Amino acid sequence: MYINLFLYTKIHLGINSDISIVMNGRNAYYFDKRTQSTSILWFNVKDDEKVELIKSLFDENNIVYNYNRSKDFVLNIDIEMIKKFKDIFRKINEIRFKSVVLED
Repeated sequence: MYINLFLYTKIHLGINSDISIVMNGRNAYYFDKRTQSTSILWFNVKDDEKVELIKSLFDENNIVYNYNRSKDFVLNIDIEMIKKFKDIFRKINEIRFKSVVLED
């Protein structure tokens, strides 16, 4: 089942307890519900410059994360964390989907 949020964003509700947020036709973010009151959020970033920017945002705001060898950022989150750091998550989305400008 897909739910349209914005013009280019959909949410895919999985059969199990997983959710995928689809942007521009591609899965952008994934959530897995855990037995505790938290969920796992993960997303993939391969561009080294973007990775460093996102890591610095997490570090500056004392947000615990893992960045694995599959180039996934993985966070254990709950609704309070989403509310508290909503501006950080928006900034991460801007970083992930900004165009890379090549300079001469």
